[in-house]
Amino acid sequence: MLGVVLALAANQWREARSHQQDADAAVAAIVAELETNRTAVAVSMAYHGGLLEQLFQRTAADGPPSTELFVRGFVAPAQLSATAWEVAAETGVLSHVRYPIVLGLSHAYSGQHHYAAQAEGVGQLIYGELYRNGPDAVAANYRNLASLIGAFAYRERELLAVYDSTLALVRNGSADDPP
Repeated sequence: MLGVVLALAANQWREARSHQQDADAAVAAIVAELETNRTAVAVSMAYHGGLLEQLFQRTAADGPPSTELFVRGFVAPAQLSATAWEVAAETGVLSHVRYPIVLGLSHAYSGQHHYAAQAEGVGQLIYGELYRNGPDAVAANYRNLASLIGAFAYRERELLAVYDSTLALVRNGSADDPP
């Protein structure tokens, strides 16, 4: 009887250890993905900030900006990945990660989702205008375009703050402790 109990206990220990190793690997992959996404958002925010600076300096006498100002497009949202998060969620690995860590990670990916939705909506708006009237007409409407770009810059600042707090939580929040 004692041998059976010890064998079951050893099996449970191995299984728990395996789950924790999977959870640690998933969290490491998610952190790497969020760091990559953070860099992409910072690059986009710098681009949008530069555009806003140029557009706000314009006076009526300057006229509309040249389309050459928009070297990466009228808006250039970051291309973000959620693969590591989705795989961890779909495989159940997140059930072996402490709840505060999962909650923080979920908040970051929710922010990414809102950012992507904004990018899709604004993209449809701008591309519709491009097809109807061409790029010069979009540039001529630079005051309204600046509002759209400003909305991206705002969302990007917000997303960077979420990334920073989430990454700090994971690094300092005992992500390696068992759930």
